Amino acid sequence: MSTNLANLSVSEDEASSYIIGWLRSKPSASGWAQYGYEIYLPNLMRSFVVQRLACQEHEADRHLGGVSPPFYAAAWELCRRGILRPGIRRYREQSTEEGNAGNGYSVTPRGHKWVSEAKDGECTPAEVGQIAAILAKSERLFDRDYHFRAKEAVRCYRANCFLACCAMCGAAAESILVAACVAKSSDREAIIKEYSAAGGRGRMENRLVGSKGKVIQESLRAYLGLLKYWRDASAHYDTVEITEDEAFVALLTLMRLSIFVTDNWDTLIHD
Repeated sequence: MSTNLANLSVSEDEASSYIIGWLRSKPSASGWAQYGYEIYLPNLMRSFVVQRLACQEHEADRHLGGVSPPFYAAAWELCRRGILRPGIRRYREQSTEEGNAGNGYSVTPRGHKWVSEAKDGECTPAEVGQIAAILAKSERLFDRDYHFRAKEAVRCYRANCFLACCAMCGAAAESILVAACVAKSSDREAIIKEYSAAGGRGRMENRLVGSKGKVIQESLRAYLGLLKYWRDASAHYDTVEITEDEAFVALLTLMRLSIFVTDNWDTLIHD
């Protein structure tokens, strides 16, 4: 079969999802591991190419150079998250120069725990990447405070800092609220002053949707409600334990809020 490199475009998120798919499906070690490594990356890349291009395994090798950069980046990101680590599985197992050059990995104790606790349908890196891309689309409509906070929320999630992720989601949501109120009044200084005063957040909500229909009011307040909880919880002394699932829901809620405000922008800022 004739294949073309142009037909094989892969992102880092896709590569990461493919590696995680292996971790969760736990295929036979002989098919994926090699030498002393639990994951020998060329084996995964070769399998990915075969599946994507529906080609024979011997044809896949000529495509490995093209797909390797995102796979190497994805493997390193999983190392940074504490799920993988470079190197052999245990002391004195066979290592190779190529494996030690970036092709050989093993699963950390945290990685094994993470896999064992994973739920069906749990979010993948590709999904987080898609959320990040959607959040970035609203940068021009809102402001750079929103952009910074939304990016930080995604970074915190990927770094396993889930409480910080939720806090930044709440902060980004407040940036959306302020940006809409500024667009409605055209007086940024007055809005910031009002927002910073006691009870300012509630007044901002009323300013934005107080005169709108029930659907608009309830939708906006529903999106803001959960995000405000995490924003407030992170700013006080009370101990709050946030899981990965909750952090992902926070990102998803922020994304839906940004879409809702974008889609209803004219309705919100005009009386």
